Amino acid sequence: MIVSTRVMGAITIAALVLLSTSAAWASSPNDPRLTNFLSFDDYEVDDQGRVWGTVEQDVEGFDEFSKHLGQMIAPRIIAPSETLGQAGFAVKTMGSLSYIPDDSALRDGMAGQPSSMVFSSHLQVRKGLPFSFEVAGNISHVDSSDLFVMGADVRWALHEGYAYFPDIAARVSGNTLTGAPELVLFNVAWDLSMSKSFGLGGVMAITPYVGYQQLHTFSSSRKLNAYPQDPRPPQNLTTENLSFAPEAVFSHRRDNYRQMSHRMFLGARLNVWIVSLTLEGIYANPVRQFTLAAGVDF
Repeated sequence: MIVSTRVMGAITIAALVLLSTSAAWASSPNDPRLTNFLSFDDYEVDDQGRVWGTVEQDVEGFDEFSKHLGQMIAPRIIAPSETLGQAGFAVKTMGSLSYIPDDSALRDGMAGQPSSMVFSSHLQVRKGLPFSFEVAGNISHVDSSDLFVMGADVRWALHEGYAYFPDIAARVSGNTLTGAPELVLFNVAWDLSMSKSFGLGGVMAITPYVGYQQLHTFSSSRKLNAYPQDPRPPQNLTTENLSFAPEAVFSHRRDNYRQMSHRMFLGARLNVWIVSLTLEGIYANPVRQFTLAAGVDF
């Protein structure tokens, strides 16, 4: 009963931190605006003042935008390779900074002009299972946007608990983006990590870890309108060879529906009793991230 009370208290506090941070920062500049990747070619205006034309899609720009956004919201590792154990339970709150270079397609597909560093807040709950397995659930919010990210992962420690050898773990994870009505985007990733714990004075332990993650981002759009100021539905006047076609979709059937990214990560966790602090850096091209996490392990 004491443990369950502590667990519920930790989750409640972590959720309040995440929601209060999200509410304080919520705005719109970092929301996707996919019509930025459309242009309307208005080739004629008739006697009634109606514009006729067709839409052109920047498919390459949309795919690059999706890849970079997928990197920005990708699952964080934020834990060494050792698992929690069969009865283990952990709750973490995190803050991440994602570095967005000036030439990133993220700058072309947002409603506003994103800064070079985008903040996001996270809540993670992990549970240990038998046979060196553990599962985790995550929820995140992207600063200055309506974007939330929900995900889950499963990890297995192939090798852990030996005195003179590092722990090795493999993980499969996924998450999906919500709060973007025009965009469908989700990530699937796998990673390998290696870590080793070192005791400090018998009261704390530090555990550095390193690894590699392969990220696959899948994206498509819902129906977009490149000329919303005209309420007419798409139409053709075959007798006058005129067409009004302002709508387009970036379909999941296109060749580049899936974008792949390679990500290297390096971090360290400091444990004092049940309290843990973790610092992690992730390198990918072009989005790089730094995450600081605080939590409790039972």
